[in-house]
Amino acid sequence: MKNSGSIFKRSLIFFISVIAIAGIFWSCSEEEEVVRVPTISAITPSEATLGEEVIIAGTHFSYTLAENIVSFNGTAATVTDAIPIQLTTTVPVSATIGEVDVTVTVNGQVSNALSFTVKDYPTPTITSISPEMGIAGDEVTITGTNFSATPADNTVSFNGATATATESTETSITITVPDGATSGELTVSANGKVSNAVEFLYGFKVAIAYGADDAEEYMVAGVDSGYVDLTSSDLELCTEDDDEQQVIGLIFRDIQIPASATIDSAYIQFTCDDDDNQEGPLPIDIHGFAEANTSAPFIESVFNISSRPNTTATVTWQAPIWAIKEEKGPDQATPNLKTIVQEIIDLPGWAAGNNIGFKFTNDETLKIHREAEAWEDNDGLSPAELIVIFTVQ
Repeated sequence: MKNSGSIFKRSLIFFISVIAIAGIFWSCSEEEEVVRVPTISAITPSEATLGEEVIIAGTHFSYTLAENIVSFNGTAATVTDAIPIQLTTTVPVSATIGEVDVTVTVNGQVSNALSFTVKDYPTPTITSISPEMGIAGDEVTITGTNFSATPADNTVSFNGATATATESTETSITITVPDGATSGELTVSANGKVSNAVEFLYGFKVAIAYGADDAEEYMVAGVDSGYVDLTSSDLELCTEDDDEQQVIGLIFRDIQIPASATIDSAYIQFTCDDDDNQEGPLPIDIHGFAEANTSAPFIESVFNISSRPNTTATVTWQAPIWAIKEEKGPDQATPNLKTIVQEIIDLPGWAAGNNIGFKFTNDETLKIHREAEAWEDNDGLSPAELIVIFTVQ
């Protein structure tokens, strides 16, 4: 009986030990299965604009980006960087504006809510534009505030004709004037906000369209006096190679300026054909044809240019030296001819679509000239161009 009792006691002790060990393992297993609840202690900054980056500090976040679900009043945000004590995210662009609650959910466990202020996108403002007038293809710089640093996010309206910025910062936009622009209000739209409006003056450019619309008339004594040359590949302003004076005539067609317009700027752009016979500056007198519609092309009839009536308005161009062949720049551009153009469109009978003519003369005694390309040179690739900026009330 004594041996049996000892065996029983030993068995009982073994059984109790097994149960105790199992309890320890069960307890450890219970602790390993506990899911920790994330907490938020701070958000930096405490307020931010839609799309702006913020840092969330706290505990029990996941290293795995996708396991961290950040909510701004129910609007999910994208987490871009994560460690257990810090998350990097951006304010969702569709978040509610104002005071919102931010929470973090990890593996189904939701953190405490922390108050955060969501600010709307600021409204862009325009302080200046340069230049303040131009034509399609010109580059314009817009200065202001609250533009987008991403060029594609800035839309510029030229009185309704829109263009996207080619370069931008938060304070500057570089834009090209689009086709279809008109004089009027220029605005910038960025992030759904529209700026104040500033005035931009738009114009147009018309080139010589036909060979008979740029011509030379010889002012020589004898049988050639008044002869008009329609086929020259260049235009000598205003002395021929043999030191003979001449008058240059230009006709620009289909001028789309209404009779009520105010001319803000007008000039003629030439291209240098040759750099010979250069001294300077060279005074050249510019007149317009005092005709509401210069419809008749030049013909090879004596004095067909000089006989046409002059405008009262005249402009003297102190033409600088043209030192580079094929150059087309400020040196080859006339001064402002707005008084001449204004006088023409103010004539009775003027209507949009009419033509405008000019003549170039001088009393030069030094026998020098400025040689410009005519329509006949390169089949109309580099003829004279008339650029006009105007407004309509």
